Amino acid sequence: MAKDSGCSDMKAQIQQTKSDSDSWIPLTSSKDLFPDIPPYKPPTGLYGLDPLRQTSRNVNYVMGCLYLSNVVNAIVYDAVYAHQDLKDDLKAGVKSVAVAWQARTKPILCILSAVEVALLGASGYFFNMGPLYFASAAAGTATVLGSMIWTVQLDVPEDCWKWFKWSIWLTGATLSVGLLAEYLKLV
Repeated sequence: MAKDSGCSDMKAQIQQTKSDSDSWIPLTSSKDLFPDIPPYKPPTGLYGLDPLRQTSRNVNYVMGCLYLSNVVNAIVYDAVYAHQDLKDDLKAGVKSVAVAWQARTKPILCILSAVEVALLGASGYFFNMGPLYFASAAAGTATVLGSMIWTVQLDVPEDCWKWFKWSIWLTGATLSVGLLAEYLKLV
């Protein structure tokens, strides 16, 4: 009987986890022009850590800054991606960031990119990270985003796709290298 009860408990936990992970999907359905962003859920299942319940305020600030930088990152890349379909969206009357921003896209992307880099810098400041983090995560991300904004041809769908495809990997790599450098410094 103990085995059966254990299996039932495990099945209930799996079902609860599945429903928890899928529960945000209806909350993010496209009702506006921005990309679908799930609400922040602390990584409680990972390592038994809930950053929003830790005693250090800095952990809360770091996690908040990193999360918000990812939200801004999603908006930046969605805007570039959306420009592939701008002509079709205008004809069909579809709402998108590209339709809303059109000729103002690059200045808006500059502002959003500055916000993203500032949030990465703030997370490094709040967690007392070293120069390798700032050089890779903050400055590296600024370089990738600046290059993309400077050179992307928003009226050429192939160019939008190229930048969307590769820049997301490059900004992810710069952030990962910065975080890895900090981790290796601690080990």
